[in-house]
Amino acid sequence: HPLLLSSSPTPARGHFRSASDLGINLSLRQQTPHHKPAPSRSVMLSAMHAQGHRLVARLVVAAQHQTANCAAGTLHSSRTAQLLLPAQQQQIRFATKKAGGSSNNGRDSAGRRLGIKLFPGLRAKAGAIIVRQRGRKFYAGDNVGMGSDHTIFSKVDGIVKFTRHAVNKKRNVVHVLEAGA
Repeated sequence: HPLLLSSSPTPARGHFRSASDLGINLSLRQQTPHHKPAPSRSVMLSAMHAQGHRLVARLVVAAQHQTANCAAGTLHSSRTAQLLLPAQQQQIRFATKKAGGSSNNGRDSAGRRLGIKLFPGLRAKAGAIIVRQRGRKFYAGDNVGMGSDHTIFSKVDGIVKFTRHAVNKKRNVVHVLEAGA
């Protein structure tokens, strides 16, 4: 008979290693007329439940699958199933979102607020910033100064005026015309 249950007391939970440790003999012999047919899944479960065994569902399904293969003649008659049970049930968790890649970008600095602060024709007080720039895009002319960061500022009160350089026409020159002039 493919299923023989022992009447030994049930060991502590988690100590089973194989079907033979449970007292279950799953012999995979082909069914001949002098053998009884294999018990159904419900009969196996009820017999195991009566013995107090806690089984993983895969054990029963695997036993049925192997018995069906034996009856179909795909397994040799001398093999015996050794179904291993885990010592402790472990839960496997799969990712629910694909892992994203990393990037070295994604940073930026604030703008430096460069450019013309007082346009031509506007009144500039002494010390007023006329142009903030990087490098010398604009050059200092009459009554203006240039700071260490190339900021052009007014030295006197007056009106802002932009001109081109006399020799190099690509250069912009900033002047402040005094109010009295």
